[in-house]
Amino acid sequence: MITSDAGGIPWIAQDDVTARVITAGDTAALARAMCESIEAPATTIARAACARDYVAAQFSWNQVRTKWQQAYRPEL
Repeated sequence: MITSDAGGIPWIAQDDVTARVITAGDTAALARAMCESIEAPATTIARAACARDYVAAQFSWNQVRTKWQQAYRPEL
């Protein structure tokens, strides 16, 4: 995955771990990241696996439900 650092994306995508995070609007960096992904498919595949594991661990329904319950239970 290649993404920019705009908005909340860096909160989810970790540069060189789960994605290549580039500066928003930096088209040269985008081109380099695309070339790197093509030239090093094993690295790209490893990042994708890390991203999948991270999302499964942090954003599964069980995780989301637990976080919502922690946030709203004091209000109930």
